[in-house]
Amino acid sequence: SMRILSSSKLSVRHPENSTSTILEINCENIKNFAVSTSGDYEKFYTFEGERYSHIINPLTGAPYQTNLHSVTVLGKDGAFLDAISTTLCLLDFSVQMKNDNPLVYMMNKIVEKDDSVMIFAVYSDGQDKFLITNKMENTHFTLLDSTYEVFTIS
Repeated sequence: SMRILSSSKLSVRHPENSTSTILEINCENIKNFAVSTSGDYEKFYTFEGERYSHIINPLTGAPYQTNLHSVTVLGKDGAFLDAISTTLCLLDFSVQMKNDNPLVYMMNKIVEKDDSVMIFAVYSDGQDKFLITNKMENTHFTLLDSTYEVFTIS
């Protein structure tokens, strides 16, 4: 979930700590935009001690299990953003092959279609933590958790 901090910044809740913010997105120069966030950290259920997301993988019929904990997208078309934020959660990211994995491939396809879309995917596998994005740190956003590394798709 997110909140507008001021007219120029949008904060995204930290998926591992509901009382803190993981990043602030600079919205100063964008007008008439929509926002969508999907993830596994607010809506989930627990069964026999295991946590399951509310997002269902259509290929398996089971809750998705990737290490993406949240995907936030900003752009012009709210319905499109809702669909892609959920879809991106289903795709996995490979730390070993950062530029060659389903998540980065799909992010690049989305940006090819509309380069004004801003994408922020929060990944954590317990060891490696990344904010995967198509935007520039300290220009378009500020990462507030230094345990995460920014990976900018190209």
